[in-house]
Amino acid sequence: MRKYILLLLLAIGVLPGFSQKFYRYVDNEKDILTISGDKFFVSLKDSTYAENLSRVNFISKLDRIDNKGTYLISSTRKIDFSEVFEHLKNDSYVEFLSPVISSNGKEMGGYTSKIIIKTKNEMSLEDIENIVDKYGLRVFEYSKFDKTTVFLQSKEKDASKNQEIANALHSSGIFEYADPNYLLFVNPASDPLYSSQWHLNNTGQVGGTTGEDIKAPGAWTVTTGSSSIKIAILDSGVDLDHEDLTDNMGAGYDATGGSSNGDDWYFHGTAVAGVAAARGDNSKGVRGVAYYSTIIPVRFYNSASGWSTTESGYLQSAIQWIRTGNRADIINMSFTITQTTSLNSEINTAASSGRGGKGIVMVASSGNNNSTSIGYPSSNSNVISVGASNQFRQRVSPTSSDGTSDSDFLGSNYGSGLDIVAPGLNIRSTNIAGTIPANFYLYYKGTSYSAPQVSGAAALVLSVNSNLTREQVKNILESTADKIGTYTYSSGAGENPSLTWNSEMGYGRLNACRAVTIAKAGKINGSDLVCSNSTFTLDAIPAGATISWSSSNTGILTINSSTGVATRVGSGSGSVTITSTLNASCGSVQLTKVVWVGNPDLTKRINGTIAGTTPVNPGNLYNLTAESQSPSTSFNYNNYTGSGDMVIDIYYPNSANTQMYVYGTSTNGSRHVRVTATNSCGSYYQDFVFYIPSFFKSVYPNPAKDYLTLDFNDLTEKATLPDAIELYNEASMKKELVLNIDDVLKDTKNQQGNKYILDIKDLKRGVWYLHAVKKGYKTEVIRLLFE
Repeated sequence: MRKYILLLLLAIGVLPGFSQKFYRYVDNEKDILTISGDKFFVSLKDSTYAENLSRVNFISKLDRIDNKGTYLISSTRKIDFSEVFEHLKNDSYVEFLSPVISSNGKEMGGYTSKIIIKTKNEMSLEDIENIVDKYGLRVFEYSKFDKTTVFLQSKEKDASKNQEIANALHSSGIFEYADPNYLLFVNPASDPLYSSQWHLNNTGQVGGTTGEDIKAPGAWTVTTGSSSIKIAILDSGVDLDHEDLTDNMGAGYDATGGSSNGDDWYFHGTAVAGVAAARGDNSKGVRGVAYYSTIIPVRFYNSASGWSTTESGYLQSAIQWIRTGNRADIINMSFTITQTTSLNSEINTAASSGRGGKGIVMVASSGNNNSTSIGYPSSNSNVISVGASNQFRQRVSPTSSDGTSDSDFLGSNYGSGLDIVAPGLNIRSTNIAGTIPANFYLYYKGTSYSAPQVSGAAALVLSVNSNLTREQVKNILESTADKIGTYTYSSGAGENPSLTWNSEMGYGRLNACRAVTIAKAGKINGSDLVCSNSTFTLDAIPAGATISWSSSNTGILTINSSTGVATRVGSGSGSVTITSTLNASCGSVQLTKVVWVGNPDLTKRINGTIAGTTPVNPGNLYNLTAESQSPSTSFNYNNYTGSGDMVIDIYYPNSANTQMYVYGTSTNGSRHVRVTATNSCGSYYQDFVFYIPSFFKSVYPNPAKDYLTLDFNDLTEKATLPDAIELYNEASMKKELVLNIDDVLKDTKNQQGNKYILDIKDLKRGVWYLHAVKKGYKTEVIRLLFE
């Protein structure tokens, strides 16, 4: 019992104040929570008090949600929960109050007056109450089906405090877990025009092929967006009062110098914003791709008399406003414009240094002229260029099966720099007030409405992993795109050499579900070096997905397809790619990790060139390097043997990169330097062989009579020997004798160590020249006298 108290005191010591960041634990991982500003829960001791509560000035609606007296309050304005609590806490008929909380941008529900704990073993009532009493808790009941599951009753009227109490109990380590008894929403979709949004979920509404869409419903099983992930709609502004946008609207900016705060007087930006992030599950209108993410309206151009105009300074100012204030994670640019130096600089700066150095994700439409070159700013390599596809798996063009082509949309621009496509015809979205009736929703077409689908998908990706860089988000969207149609996708044709690309489709059509699945999965975790076995896991497995594992070389490493446990085969060594395949409702995605198995490999170089046996010159300094694909590898150079008078120094023998000096007094011989690479699995070595280029220590006697001794530097190292020995008579200058080095090595009867005895009795007397010949080397010539 004293142990429990100590652990609890430690947990209390790190308990955050209630004003700090709000979070919960999910499988020991922190999950950041946000609080709604317009909806709350209240539990009444007697439901007859509901009428009194409905008269409170900030309450617009009171919906009873159970038979226990729990109500969902809708407020007339944005209001802090603390203000609601202060107003109602002293009312005797109020049992408890709770904010509505969101996780990953999706409203999950709120709190009750209870906390659930699971003990590691059965604990007595006394032991439990001694622990939890310090928080004003008491045991309410044990589970009827599991005596290690216990419900605790809280005295807190502010039920959100039960989250922090549960966090402290969890952190104490006393229990398997401690969790608030959440009041959870069950969320059926309810947007009346959602069924007409074929680009999100194609059931054949507009003809074509069923299922040809961006797979949004599958993505929404993982996340529907997060209010902390913000999409800047850089456009004509956004209707700040539209019923389907206001709940997701953030503070905006009018770069044209007006005072609109980003309001839209045209229509374009409002429609674009609706595609990206119109509020979902609100019984109104349409649904955006990231329907719980935040819209940042930014107005940078004016439209009048049929013309839309801007100054480059307006657009530059707009991007600076977003970047310097860290006001958005994604910038959507559904327009084309003439490139300027200042604008390109701002785009590149935002892409490289925005979001605290992670880079703002920049998305732009390719243009609507059916041109073979994409427009600017989508042509900037730091921008994701988006073209338009149709429901027939085609690029929208004058000849595509949809039959749509007019002066406003001749076809989707394509060509070099195109990254991805998304549906661009019959896109149902929001329209500004005052133009037509029917609650301001229209059908739109053009790449302007393809781009915000990609921006919305980028917001979903960042909602599950906000630490991803701009380049990582771009790669996820491109690598998970669907290769649609009869187009040929070629390796290395696009900007990303690891992916296949087509000039009309880029890397394929957006698949939001696959993108979110791979972002949620994160990365493969496990050892980079496998000596015997290792277990590989993912950061997370998205809901509804199954996982299988494979090895690229089962000859040296096998892996259990279900558990991710990898096992080395025998003494095999080498590089292996571990692949995790996630199968989701929208298709499969793969993550890979390259690992090294077993003892290290070794590549050795002299002066940057891969080398084994190498001639060197006295008095010179040589750079030696050793490399291995194995992680955590150490190296050692050992000058362990040699011949002749050759002397060397190895300056840094325990470094991968070192230098070798050949003493100037050296005249002949060779040195063997052994390079050993070592990791935790074992070692592997190779030898450098360095020699002074003369093939011989000496040739004697000179003059010679019956026999000539060829004293080689190293008769055992063929690389230090000539290819052949040739004898020329001075009188005739003809080649009289040729000895191939292979014949010399085979003739062991005439060998004495490094010496070879040559019989010259039958050769004419006089002056002779010995030529030592080797391909690629200068011929060594020695003058001899035979008596």
